[in-house]
Amino acid sequence: MFLIISIILLFVNKHFAYFEIPFFSVPTGCVRIDFVNKSSNKIKLIRIINGRNSQFLKPNIEIGEKCTIVFKCSGEGIYKLNIEFESGRKYDVDERYIESGYYNKELIYDREVVTIY
Repeated sequence: MFLIISIILLFVNKHFAYFEIPFFSVPTGCVRIDFVNKSSNKIKLIRIINGRNSQFLKPNIEIGEKCTIVFKCSGEGIYKLNIEFESGRKYDVDERYIESGYYNKELIYDREVVTIY
């Protein structure tokens, strides 16, 4: 019974990316990006712009909070970030390379953003 429940959990997670399980945390044909606010300010908005000029928005990320976004990406691609802090300061992040199935973590500090592939 445990084995059946485990297999179902892995299958569901592969399609919806609820949990951080290696090899099962990114839905097929997608990219998963976790954002962690390690700055001293609340993040008002993160704008993610992928290679097709699609935009995804993540509003109101508290200090120390983590949020996740999953979006479609077939093959290779890029994305850029525009970060706006509650204090009014804005920060543009250079392009990041991605491929279908990638799981990136973006650590957002006051003066830099560190990407962990």
